[in-house]
Amino acid sequence: MADPTFPKRDPADPDFWELRYAARFAPWDAGKVPARLLSFVEASPPQHVLVPGCGSAWDVRCFAEHGWDVLGIDFSRLAVEEARRILGPHAQRVREADFFAPTAGAPFDVVYEDFAGRYEDTIRDILRHLGLPEADTIAIAEATRRKQSDGLSRRWAERYKAESGRFAHA
Repeated sequence: MADPTFPKRDPADPDFWELRYAARFAPWDAGKVPARLLSFVEASPPQHVLVPGCGSAWDVRCFAEHGWDVLGIDFSRLAVEEARRILGPHAQRVREADFFAPTAGAPFDVVYEDFAGRYEDTIRDILRHLGLPEADTIAIAEATRRKQSDGLSRRWAERYKAESGRFAHA
């Protein structure tokens, strides 16, 4: 069966993702937690963690099942509905929200992102604006499979940088 086709939409718009979730087309969703994340979670003391763009929330479920205080956010209503189904008893750990808007529950000890692309400088800028030390607060692993959203990383990085002023401390 051929992949569905979609109208042109900006990936920074929730409609881009709504169309894909409505068509049950999520090739970036492995349906499980990456082995490296599971190893990290099992070897680390539980902390307060944010998972932006959590999609169906397999990562959120992993953190929650290991006692972490986790919040997953996604700006796709349909992604959040799927996440709540997968999270079961941890369904309250996900909410519909935009990463670029203030997030209730902040500050977080850890922000976990499994996004294809190289954006180390952007993450470091955000950490610097938050007043967090760079050393030992960021670990980036290269993606091992291509995701639907690979071509978006430059646009997201530009948006992070453009909006990074909201992270600055007074």
